[in-house]
Amino acid sequence: TTEIYTEQIVGSVRCVQETVTKLLAQLDESKQFLQHERILSAAYQKDLQEERSKNLRKSIEDLEMARLQSEFEMCKTSYTDSQRENELIKEELVSLRAVSYTHLRAHETPEHLVCRLLLEKKT
Repeated sequence: TTEIYTEQIVGSVRCVQETVTKLLAQLDESKQFLQHERILSAAYQKDLQEERSKNLRKSIEDLEMARLQSEFEMCKTSYTDSQRENELIKEELVSLRAVSYTHLRAHETPEHLVCRLLLEKKT
């Protein structure tokens, strides 16, 4: 009977050893799965961060381009205004014509003297 108990105990121990071996194998598989998931998660986080950085760079580039376009439009408007002013000045200069000294003297007033020397000799 002792032999029967011994065989039963040995059988139980073997069964426990097999169960423990299976559980350890499952544990190793779980560890590998978790490690794989961590790697995938880290890769995903890195991709996500790179995508955010890329989007941020794109937004900054878009803002810079909008600023440059705005400055260009302001310069263009300023240049156009300057051109208009130059054209008006040219038109005024072209519309001016020379007049004689006698004509100037005819319109002379004390506030707008044509020739001070002549006026000073008179007094």
